[in-house]
Amino acid sequence: MKRFAFLFILFSVIFSAVIFFAAKQQGDTHRYTPARPAGEIDTASLAANRKCLACHANRHFEMAKPSRPAKKYAMKMPLDYIIDSASFKHSSHWNFSCTDCHASEYTAAPHDQSLRFEPISTCNDCHGNDTAWSKFGFDTIAVQFEQSVHKDARAGCYSCHDPHATQLCLSRDSMPIAQVVEASNAMCIKCHAPDNESMLAAHEEFPHLEIHFSRSRCIDCHASPCKHLKVAHNIRPKDESVHECSACHNQDPAIIKNLTNGRTKSEEKQSTMAGYFRSNILTACILFVLACAAAVCIAHIIWVLIRKKP
Repeated sequence: MKRFAFLFILFSVIFSAVIFFAAKQQGDTHRYTPARPAGEIDTASLAANRKCLACHANRHFEMAKPSRPAKKYAMKMPLDYIIDSASFKHSSHWNFSCTDCHASEYTAAPHDQSLRFEPISTCNDCHGNDTAWSKFGFDTIAVQFEQSVHKDARAGCYSCHDPHATQLCLSRDSMPIAQVVEASNAMCIKCHAPDNESMLAAHEEFPHLEIHFSRSRCIDCHASPCKHLKVAHNIRPKDESVHECSACHNQDPAIIKNLTNGRTKSEEKQSTMAGYFRSNILTACILFVLACAAAVCIAHIIWVLIRKKP
């Protein structure tokens, strides 16, 4: 009996470990390829954009000076003005003309230097007060941003959202949760922790940091939750962030619900005491094995106590 109990417990532990790593592999290796946004193709805009990208998609370009229009000079494009044409091609704005957002005077090259002082458009200039985009809550986001620490830091929409690469699919509805976490945290890490060591040092109070960072978004702990938004934008000061383990590790985790806002009920239930897996079947298997192991242990203890009775 003792040998059977030992072997069963050993098998349960090994099987649980295999299930755990299988689930982790499933979440970590899945990659999402976004579809190109639907809509009528504006060939005129694409043709006009190619003229802009002929310079702005390269590190070097040739341009004639007004004083010597017959001769072209090789110039270096400032890094901030270089557009990744591949990312733009797959972005939500790929079908727009550059001058839909930038001044029409930019069509003349070389550009008038005074254009550098033109006001920069915000997301709400197009998406605000528009019923077609109401489900994304741009107006609510604008209000939340005014209350956020990002407002005081003079960060704007484009500090986190590159208008030349933003994809609508990052709204999370059609994206695996593991990919959502990775994409969301990348925005924060870009400014707050460009090197991994500083990020780990700032969160040293939490165990298994790598697992936490791969399973939860920064904003889940650092932003005030809002059930009407898919992504909360009211970033709070660090002393108001979530520090309690029970905020996630309980039977009704509010933070996990914030992450799965808009998802199906089955996806919301993927958070269990055994871990945040991407498969209900894997979660059920590991819980079943652990329950069987516990039952065998209890049965063995009872059997030993019975045998010891005179």
